[in-house]
Amino acid sequence: MGFNETNTSQKIRISLSQKAMLTIEDDMTAFEVPKLTTFINQVISNFWDIAESSIDNYLSNKELELKERLSDSSIDSYSIEQAIQILLKYEKKQLINKTASYTITRFCHEADIPSY
Repeated sequence: MGFNETNTSQKIRISLSQKAMLTIEDDMTAFEVPKLTTFINQVISNFWDIAESSIDNYLSNKELELKERLSDSSIDSYSIEQAIQILLKYEKKQLINKTASYTITRFCHEADIPSY
């Protein structure tokens, strides 16, 4: 499933290393996907909800996961909420640092990326 609607205002530039581009090209061949934009859109469609690059979405999912795991504990709900907020704050800091550590690479391609 790709995204059929093309709107130039939704295009973004994606920076990829040469190694990443070779991997994508190999996968496109293996999965018989003829267009880069179709492939990129499919990957985003399949993984956007668990991607660490969408920090707010990732943290929301992480919060739900932590609440579910701790719901059967004997700890009071206030303490659980406080602990979760501390963990999420730490996780957010780690994700921001991780994102900032990525360097701009040599290879750029444009792809139609939907707004979530």
